[in-house]
Amino acid sequence: MARRPAGIAAFLRTFRSYDLDRGRLAAFGAPVLFVVGGRGNPDQFGHVAERLSTVFPDFRLEVFEDRHHFDPPHRIEPERLGGLLCEHWDRADGRHRAAVN
Repeated sequence: MARRPAGIAAFLRTFRSYDLDRGRLAAFGAPVLFVVGGRGNPDQFGHVAERLSTVFPDFRLEVFEDRHHFDPPHRIEPERLGGLLCEHWDRADGRHRAAVN
C-alpha cells in the first residue's frame, strides 16, 4: 500500500505524455460495441462514448438503463448482452468475409 501513490503517479505521467495514434484507431475496420450501464456516471461514460464514436467508423453504443457498475449487464442481463454480442460478432464476421472475398 505504501507504494500505491507512486504507482498512480507513474500511470498519470504516462497518460499525459503518451501520444495515442488516433489514425491507427480510425483505420480499425471492424465494428466496435460499447456497453454501459445507465446508472453509472453519465458524464464520464457519455464523454467516452462520444469521443469513441468520432474515432471508430463503425461504433455502436448500447445503454442498459437500469444497470450500474455494481450491477453490471453481464451479470444481471446475460441473455440481452449475449444477444448483442452475437449480433456484433455476426456483423464483424460478415465484414471479414466480405473483405476476404
